[in-house]
Amino acid sequence: MFRYPPEITSILAPLVVVQGLGEDKLLFKHTSSPEFPKDQQIRLHDPDSPDNPLSRLLSNPDTIERRLPTVQVASGLELAHVLKEHSLDSEYWYKNDDKKHLSFKFKFAGSTFQLPNHVERTEDDHSAGSDEADSTSPISPFNPDSPCYGSILPLEWIQKYRELLPSVFIAVHEVDAESDENDKTLALELNDTREKLAKHGIKFVCLLLCSSPSTPELEERVATLRKTTSLPSKTGILVLPAGSQKELESFAGVLMALIRPWCIEYYASQEKKVKRQQLMDASYDEKFWLARQALKSAVLGELKGVTEQSTKLMEYSYEKLIDVIRSISLDTQPERWQECRLLLDFAGIHITRGYLVLENANMAYKKFDIHLQNILSVLPPRSLKSYPVISWIALQLTWLAQLVEKCPESIVPIERPFQQHSSPKWFGNAADGLPMPHGGYIYLQACSLVHRREIQAASGVDIYDTYMALSPDEEKQFDYHGTRVRLLSHALELFTKAKKTKFNRSESYVYFQLGEEYFGMDNYSMAANNFLVALSVFKNEKWNQIVAAILFRLFQCCVKLGNNRDAQVHRLQLCTLEDRFVAQFRDELAQEVPIDEPLVLKEPLFESHVVFKHRSVSLHEKVHFQLYLRPLVNSLVSELIVERVDIAFAGDEFQIVVENDALPSTPFNIVQDGRANLDFSDRQAKVLQFELHPEKIGKFTVDGVRLVLRSGALSFENQLVSVCESRDRLKWYRASSSGLNKPFEYDIVNGMQNGFEVIPKPPEVDFRVSHASIAYKGEKVPITVHVGNLDENTFGLRLHATGKLAATSLRVTWGDEAAHSTNYRVPEPLRPQDSADVELFAYLPLAETDGDTVKIDLQIDYLIDNNDNTVVRKTKPLQIPVVDLFKTSFKIYPSLASHIPSLFDVSAADVVAVPSHDRCWRSKLGIENVSAEDVAISNVCVEINKTTPETVMETTFTDIPVSQLSAKSIGDGWFEFRCRCADGVFKRSMALELYLSFDYVLLGRPQSLTNQYKVLLWKGTLPHMDPRALVSVDDAEDALHVTYVIENPTSRIFQFSTTLSTSENFKIRNYRNQHNFSVLPFMKQVMRLQYEQLAGEEWTKLPEFRIYDLNYKIYLNAQPTSERLQARTDGLYVRK
Repeated sequence: MFRYPPEITSILAPLVVVQGLGEDKLLFKHTSSPEFPKDQQIRLHDPDSPDNPLSRLLSNPDTIERRLPTVQVASGLELAHVLKEHSLDSEYWYKNDDKKHLSFKFKFAGSTFQLPNHVERTEDDHSAGSDEADSTSPISPFNPDSPCYGSILPLEWIQKYRELLPSVFIAVHEVDAESDENDKTLALELNDTREKLAKHGIKFVCLLLCSSPSTPELEERVATLRKTTSLPSKTGILVLPAGSQKELESFAGVLMALIRPWCIEYYASQEKKVKRQQLMDASYDEKFWLARQALKSAVLGELKGVTEQSTKLMEYSYEKLIDVIRSISLDTQPERWQECRLLLDFAGIHITRGYLVLENANMAYKKFDIHLQNILSVLPPRSLKSYPVISWIALQLTWLAQLVEKCPESIVPIERPFQQHSSPKWFGNAADGLPMPHGGYIYLQACSLVHRREIQAASGVDIYDTYMALSPDEEKQFDYHGTRVRLLSHALELFTKAKKTKFNRSESYVYFQLGEEYFGMDNYSMAANNFLVALSVFKNEKWNQIVAAILFRLFQCCVKLGNNRDAQVHRLQLCTLEDRFVAQFRDELAQEVPIDEPLVLKEPLFESHVVFKHRSVSLHEKVHFQLYLRPLVNSLVSELIVERVDIAFAGDEFQIVVENDALPSTPFNIVQDGRANLDFSDRQAKVLQFELHPEKIGKFTVDGVRLVLRSGALSFENQLVSVCESRDRLKWYRASSSGLNKPFEYDIVNGMQNGFEVIPKPPEVDFRVSHASIAYKGEKVPITVHVGNLDENTFGLRLHATGKLAATSLRVTWGDEAAHSTNYRVPEPLRPQDSADVELFAYLPLAETDGDTVKIDLQIDYLIDNNDNTVVRKTKPLQIPVVDLFKTSFKIYPSLASHIPSLFDVSAADVVAVPSHDRCWRSKLGIENVSAEDVAISNVCVEINKTTPETVMETTFTDIPVSQLSAKSIGDGWFEFRCRCADGVFKRSMALELYLSFDYVLLGRPQSLTNQYKVLLWKGTLPHMDPRALVSVDDAEDALHVTYVIENPTSRIFQFSTTLSTSENFKIRNYRNQHNFSVLPFMKQVMRLQYEQLAGEEWTKLPEFRIYDLNYKIYLNAQPTSERLQARTDGLYVRK
């Protein structure tokens, strides 16, 4: 952007003059350094400069003169800095995207500010009522004495609105809270300023700053000032007393929100004036006039804010400028041609930025592309390859990239190469233009064009258009390298901003290009640094042609810097690439580069494999392995001799050294005396085979293979990296037996790379594991491990076991070890013919395990000669199906033994307002043995776990006579428990859990192991405070006695009614329906009925007996209290 004046590139923001805080140059430090090397630029003189035609407007100005001193309170300087943060001076993007609607161009004036004379200023508008012949405006195209005569719209017209004509004038004054001495002077000055500004249609506001907090006296003085000056009470004078920084920022926000509509109103009035203007000079080209008026409207529209409407106005002006440039010729009207080119760039920048502000990046790029096409279409084809045109295109791409760089990520994301197309709102395809590229790629394109500019400038192509171009002589002095370095640096900065997406290849390309530029600038150290950064990615991607170019540049840089050691390293790296990539560098690489210090090359010059024929061998057996070496060098290396091969093993157990000897050269070599022919000048592979004699057991690995090489006069070391092959395709080479010119043949072996293991000889043993065919839930499963020594030698025995059931790890212990130990060592070593039997126990959980399998992993360590360091390890997996051993059943009935204490039975020692009742429950449980084995059961226990707080539960009766269950048999029993609330507490219901636990022994097993079993019998909630009806039956000689008990444990009085339905199975002897009988609080009501059974089966339905209260709408279902009664959906049944 630096090549254009700010009138072209900056965002057009309303000019607001602030007087009283000091001048711009005194308030703020202005430091600027050129971002790019010097190039052709366009600059305007300051408005008060004699070289600027606008200075004539100030020859007889309206001067706003300040007589009172500048504000000295601290809040004045702070306010200036807050306003400056919102000021757009030469910025081409907003400082704060969230507050771009509050953007202004604040100009801080000194004690005087000059406004152009109102009469002279309006003459350049050339309205229909003005006389063309008398037009004297210094920037009017109708003034023959003006340097702008015949122009379309000089940039000074835009400069006038950016520098001379404010939309709002702010006068800042300090109020002394202690004295009103200056109040009259202040009032006179405010009146004078207001009157002068009113002639120009400029809004005026006064800010009063005070170093003290607000007081009633100060408020009264301000009110007097408002009356004296006739300024609006709320908007004419604003007062800022002493306060915090937050209050100051809030005050500034209120001020800017206040003046924003005034600015829009001011430029809207100017826009109306423009629309009223008519062309009165017949000699002036009408296309010029239309373009001029359209540009004025577009500029004034953008001064009101960048909106869709202002962007459309700018597009319209662009179209009119295109009409102009197509109607004129560079040969006949060079000045108008140059002006039109500049105005087209102005419109292009503002249109592109407008769509970016509107968050349509793709449309912005489309408009940018149209701008390029339009300009190139009006230029002669022969000039398109000239350096001025290429320079101009590079300039356009540069300002586009700078805009994209400033844009927030929400508009142009930096995480992807191209902006995505937006989805259409209704139907059809997206029409938002070309996809906007990543800003880094735009910078790279501009850099490429600068390179083309350099080529074309040197080619001597004829120049047609010199717009924004240096002269041929100046072009020769242009700093192309510096320009490209700046563009590449910006591209790199944008690429590295991405956090989620990595532009590794693009970044490496930029580093490569930076290296080239620094190399061209003879800055070889910087060039080498950038080449080294670029090298890694290209090498990993195997882009060998670029790798070759980078390595060659690194070689050149090191030679230039006198770093011969690194130069030789890069030369050797070039020797590993294919000939087609390095052939062009052969001559320069052949130069002598002597070095005096040892040279170590980290990159391998050989493809190498270290393969051991067998993965493991027994102690004292021979180990055979091979080292395969194939040179990776190209024809740059005419001689390559390995002087020495060092094969290092971890732990220094083995050290193998092979030295070169003038023996016959063969591809396959069995090395016995540490010597072999290691001449690889023919670039053919060799295999070296070795034999080792291990003296102890363990794992042995190759740490590395180091070569000492010689190539001509150069000696160096190379550390090889053994390339891993497929484990199923390890090659074991042998000398070729055929005459087909094969260097060697190979077999596929199941060996190992880079290591082997020496293990002791496994002893001969009798190993058996015995256990039950199935296991039961909750059982402690016994497993017997038998080990017999059938060998001639003695060995120690160490056992380890782990168990799992599904995904759950099991507790596993050995018979005579601690309960938590999974390891066991036989105390005495096993001599020949000795044996040991060890018991292992796996504890199964009581969780649901049907269908699962216990998995036990046994690890057996044979300690040869009872030595802990000589171990032969074997494993034995076990699997035992798990089934359920028991099934339980459970039934619960209410008991008639429930107790409700009388309200009138009050103990003097324990007086409570409401008695606490209890309820008894009678339960039946069943234990079924579902296995095929007999089981002895003991210690049967029922545990009650209450989950409702402040309740009491206790067992009152237990009768579970189960001691032995044969296979597939069932045992049952009864128990009762009582529930009540704690004193003074009332719970409507009680939640509880019932657990059954017992010990059992599986009869008929060799081990009489006692196992524990525990199961959740029932979990639920029992009602406690609700009224209920219980029913029980008893047999008499001639009738069935049925007893109904109504319990009312509440404080309410119920009015129950009963009805008894007739039945064909029973004859009712003693009952009539009752109506509205009372059951008092905390009382029971007993009703006894006698039925004579007439017919029926095993289960007979009783006559339906209904108990209900119509007031509370309660219906009590009769609850059975024994097994003889059964409640069904259609009624109550009794068993004979």
